[in-house]
Order: sequence, then C-alpha cells, then structure tokens
Amino acid sequence: MLPNIASTRPGSVTDKITARPPATIEPLIGTASVSKKVWRRTAGCTDVTRPDSKASCFIIDQLRAELKQAREKQRLLGIIVRESTTMSRLGSPRESHPGAAGIARLTDYSRDEVRYAMFAFAGLLIELVATFGLLLGTRSKPKRKTTPDKPTDLYEALKLKVDENGQVTTSYRELALDLGWTIKGKKPNVSRVKRRLEKKQKDGLLTYKPTPTGTKVRLMEYA
Repeated sequence: MLPNIASTRPGSVTDKITARPPATIEPLIGTASVSKKVWRRTAGCTDVTRPDSKASCFIIDQLRAELKQAREKQRLLGIIVRESTTMSRLGSPRESHPGAAGIARLTDYSRDEVRYAMFAFAGLLIELVATFGLLLGTRSKPKRKTTPDKPTDLYEALKLKVDENGQVTTSYRELALDLGWTIKGKKPNVSRVKRRLEKKQKDGLLTYKPTPTGTKVRLMEYA
C-alpha cells in the first residue's frame, strides 16, 4: 500500500507556510488588534490615509496576509489528503507508474519507494508554489504619487488635521489657503473661514476658540 504523503511531519514545508489555522487568525482581525477609534475611522483598516493609522493598521495587513496563506494551506492539504486516500483505497497495481518502474530498475530503490518520492516531490512543489506565489501576490506595489485634491468643505479640511484627541490647532489664514478661499486669487479669505466656523459651531459639529498660538478647534465626532 502506498504511504500516506499527507501525514503531518514536524518541520515540513507546509508548516513553514503558516503556523496558525484560520480559526485562530480570524478573531484577531479587528478591534482585538487595533483601537476601536482607528478601526472606525479607517473603515476596518481599508481606508488608511494618516501616518498614525497606517502604523496601527500594519498588524491588520499582516494578519490578513497570514489568513490568506492559512486558507490556501488548508485547501492544498485537502487536495493531498483526498488524493492520497483515493490511491490507498485503490491499492498499488503491478505497473501503476511505468516511469517509477523504470527508475527502480536503474537504482537500488523499490517501485514503492520511487513512487512515494515522486508523489512527495509533487506535494512539495505545490507547497512551494503556494508559499512564494502568495508572498509575491501580497507584496505591496509602489503607488503612483498623486497630488491630492484640495478639500472644498471646512469640516473635511479640519478632519485632515485632527489629532488623536479630536483637536486641531490652526489659523484662519492657514484654513483659507488649504481650501483655496482667496480674495482676487491672492489674499486669504479669513472672513469666510470665520463665518463657516461659526455656522459649524451652531450646528453642533465643532467648537473653536482663538488663542495667541492659533485657533483651537475641537471636532465633536471625536469627543
């Protein structure tokens, strides 16, 4: 009877693909690995723009890549187990593999040993393709540098500057330049910024207070 090539062996190539099954990895992809604030702000680490969010979501990217490898490993092992079971049930015909018989005659190994080596080599190739194929597939491709469009809404401009505490320290002039609000294309339209801040404050979206070091704004959705 042909040896079962799908048996788990310590230190096999399959073990090196990933050490954890999908059921162990899946619960880690979420607020168990990053803060709820970052998870909510980045839509589950799928819309990451800020540097601090990228650093927090890096572990999520790693876990997702590991989960993909673990699922691929499960699929390949299922194929190997199924084929090995089928071959074991059918048994070994006299000349089931003419190539193996020919190699056996030229070497000191039996036909069964040669067949086992050939199937083991085929399984090894599958695992290597799965490992390096996934690694190549998950490598981050360089993104083209694009000039981001200027925000057109004051609140959106403030969200781009907000810190972890939901606060922004800026100036009327800086906000006007960020939004492209100028008078005759030159002078920042500070009055327009003030009017918009007052309206957003009345709407309950933010609070702001001018200080000697700049205008301090607090966004209420981060409160």
